[in-house]
Amino acid sequence: MTAKQLYYTLIGLCVVLLIGLAGSIYLGLTMLDRQADELRQAEIEREVIDIQGLSLLRALNEIEEFSELEEVAQRIIPQEKDQARTVREIISISQQSGANVSSFSFPSSDLGDEDDIVSQALPVAGIPGLFELEITIQDTNGTGFNQFIAFLEGLEQNRRTSQVKSVTINPDSEARSVVEFSINLSVFIRP
Repeated sequence: MTAKQLYYTLIGLCVVLLIGLAGSIYLGLTMLDRQADELRQAEIEREVIDIQGLSLLRALNEIEEFSELEEVAQRIIPQEKDQARTVREIISISQQSGANVSSFSFPSSDLGDEDDIVSQALPVAGIPGLFELEITIQDTNGTGFNQFIAFLEGLEQNRRTSQVKSVTINPDSEARSVVEFSINLSVFIRP
């Protein structure tokens, strides 16, 4: 082999080595990019898992915190829609306070509609499973103002009449201490 042939062989070998080096660098960089992408994806998944873990811990703390409130709500809110019992309790309150109750009014009912379990009650917004039934109580015979106040206080303490929505009072034209009234109540139930 002559010096010229050796020279060309070494140049060819250098070219092949440079091409191999460039190919190795390219393959190495693509592998690094792929590994970096996998690492970024793993970091994102870890962050998501950490956030979900924190959310789960927060939810567990809230469940522990509000479980007592749920138990209280279960004890306070009647589980049935017993209008007769509600009326009996209101009449008992009126008799204890000395107030006269002339009539009770309930919303119209869709009795017989099998799809509607609680036909007169409306769902309470934001609280699934809780329904509100409105009752109107009227006195057209006249009640003393102090007895009326005692009646309202009795309603306030009753667990079935959870909210007095409106009160209309009409004083008697002759005896100013005697009033006729109309009260709209909300009874909350969980069927």
